[in-house]
Amino acid sequence: MTVEQLKKDLQNNNLKNVYFFCGDEEYLIQSYIKKFKDLVDKDMRDFNLSEVEGDVQLEDLVELITPYPMLSDIKVVFVRESGLLSAYDKRTEEFMSMIPDYAIVIFTEQMASKVSKKLTKMFEDKCDVVDFSKRAPADLRTWINIKLKEAGKSISPNDAMYLIDLCDASLYKLDLELGKMIAYVGDRSVVTKQDIDDMLPPDNEYKAYELADKLISGKKVEAYEMLRELKQSAEPIVVLSGIFYQLNSIVMVKYLKADKEPIDSFFPANRKFLAKKIASTYGNRDMAQLRRAMTDCARYDADIKMGRIDGWTAVELVMAQF
Repeated sequence: MTVEQLKKDLQNNNLKNVYFFCGDEEYLIQSYIKKFKDLVDKDMRDFNLSEVEGDVQLEDLVELITPYPMLSDIKVVFVRESGLLSAYDKRTEEFMSMIPDYAIVIFTEQMASKVSKKLTKMFEDKCDVVDFSKRAPADLRTWINIKLKEAGKSISPNDAMYLIDLCDASLYKLDLELGKMIAYVGDRSVVTKQDIDDMLPPDNEYKAYELADKLISGKKVEAYEMLRELKQSAEPIVVLSGIFYQLNSIVMVKYLKADKEPIDSFFPANRKFLAKKIASTYGNRDMAQLRRAMTDCARYDADIKMGRIDGWTAVELVMAQF
């Protein structure tokens, strides 16, 4: 089930008794937990709303859901990272069967694998698994534009993407930083890249990735300008590692694409949104050249640590290959 479908079901009051909230986007999970909390009258929450976490037994949940709600038609229980329903057995089947119509039980599990597929299929009329994975860049840009429009501001598509990169495509970080940006720009109507850099300066590791990105995409002048800046604040090993990481990402995407595997499977959750960008931007790069440069990065890394070569000389030798 998608977040969008859950939103519609909430609007139409078409709710099930059990939900499994799974995924990495904690900001969205918390926003929907709040929506479900709002279904319960604030004055009755001590009686009709419960929250438990971690080491909890099914018997404990039975005790929470069995009593009728007090002066209400609904009772809501939140169960966080319990792993209770990761396996199907007689006890879990009995628990699902006995959940009364007035109760809504919401399990939050970061990994969907902790939810028994057999259980959700058997009780598909009573439960749904909601995927709260990281949003796509296009969705995040739309979200940023809506937030800024509410404040009478705007941002260019490129600058929005820059902000998304700096915030690791995290809605939580984006929400936090946008609040700062809106306050910082004051009466101005446009949030610029300079505003982003002033309020959220990229660290050297990110700058190293950006340098590699410009270098491999053919923007050599910009790449060498960034190198001059990095020489003032970074260690050469950090820049070399950034170039190696970018090269490795391109190579892995090319391998996965050739094997007809999901191209984002190599990336951690907070970087999966980069897969499509890498595939479309660098898909035609010569594999042999990429692998040679990776080999040189690894060799120079060892040489720098052993004192056999100056660090910045090693970085420039790798950059000269593009």
